[in-house]
Amino acid sequence: MNAVFFHDVRIFYQENEAFSVNFGYEVWLRYLKVFEQLVVVTRAKDASSLDVTRLKRSSGDNVSFVKVPDFKSIKSFYRYFQAKKIIEEEVKKADAIIARNSTIANIAANYAIKYNKPFAYEVVGCPWGSLWNYGNIQGKIMAPFAYFRTKKIAKKSPFTLYVTNEFLQKRYPSRGYSISCSDVDLPKLEDKILEKRIEKIKRFDPNETIKIGMIGALTSEYKGFDLAIKASKDLNNKYKNVELHLLGSGDKSKWKNFSKKMKVQDKVIFEGTLPSGKPVFKWLDNMDIYIQPSKTEGLPRALIEAMSRGCPAVGSKTGGIPELLDERFIHKKGNYKDLTKKIIFLISNKEIMIEQAKKNFETSKNYSKDVLDEKRTGFWKEFRKYVESEKSKKTL
Repeated sequence: MNAVFFHDVRIFYQENEAFSVNFGYEVWLRYLKVFEQLVVVTRAKDASSLDVTRLKRSSGDNVSFVKVPDFKSIKSFYRYFQAKKIIEEEVKKADAIIARNSTIANIAANYAIKYNKPFAYEVVGCPWGSLWNYGNIQGKIMAPFAYFRTKKIAKKSPFTLYVTNEFLQKRYPSRGYSISCSDVDLPKLEDKILEKRIEKIKRFDPNETIKIGMIGALTSEYKGFDLAIKASKDLNNKYKNVELHLLGSGDKSKWKNFSKKMKVQDKVIFEGTLPSGKPVFKWLDNMDIYIQPSKTEGLPRALIEAMSRGCPAVGSKTGGIPELLDERFIHKKGNYKDLTKKIIFLISNKEIMIEQAKKNFETSKNYSKDVLDEKRTGFWKEFRKYVESEKSKKTL
């Protein structure tokens, strides 16, 4: 049986190999445990002149790719109908359809409904929040359309996988079989990680450099970089030695200029990107506090990764973040003053920092690879049974 995966992520091609920022071959293995073949239908870009050493290899055994032309900008929108036709043809050929909520996935899901094809819907984020906080008027105009489209598909989806425990389920409810399962991929968590973090906190001196970390694509307006930089200004008015370290891809010029405007350009460090896994974990180990001041979220992978390194953390009251952190360290959405206040509370209380390190580390165990793999594989096995059942009905 073949499954066709639809999502709006860019795949880079170089010498017949496929690469991605986040979708390495290990992601496809989640589906290949249950399905013999996986076809990935998503946007494509030639990467013959691109340095792919910092990207993940996406190609591998039993995975093939169907290229959808980029149609998401005003200049390229003329390709929309061409893209739609490609998606429709792949839906018609598919045994099982997996749609991860996005523009491409929603087109595929609607065709699946039209042609009575079995499909599963992965709700990995909130389109309303993403578009409303996108940073321009077009996003605000599109937000309600995306909200109702996602809600309609989730309602009709026979199988739905949510990355949150409650938030996305309430906003986009499904009548079908559903589970909660994050798409984070943590290695086995060893106690020595927490032990090292506690030792680091015991050595922590607020009179020395304080490192605050944040991870996110710099092009994502809704991640709250503006709030983090404003908080950095207020923190340095009190401590003079707070560094905000930003890890993420994209053009940094906007946020560099904003840092200059806030007069903290020497306190905001842009660190580019790192390969996922050990390099990112090592980077997190050097941070004193991690922040996630997002204006909208699903369930932020970076925050869970930081928690798995025992980082004391502060996050905004949005999406699935309150499901992860102690409520004392949830700040009001969009409020940098409240963010600053909660960071100061951590900085000035070593015992609280240790308490939060322990609590966050224990919470992150719920998102370890072993736990989630078992849950996720069980879901896809049930979906396969459903697909087989639907096929048998059609042959009777």
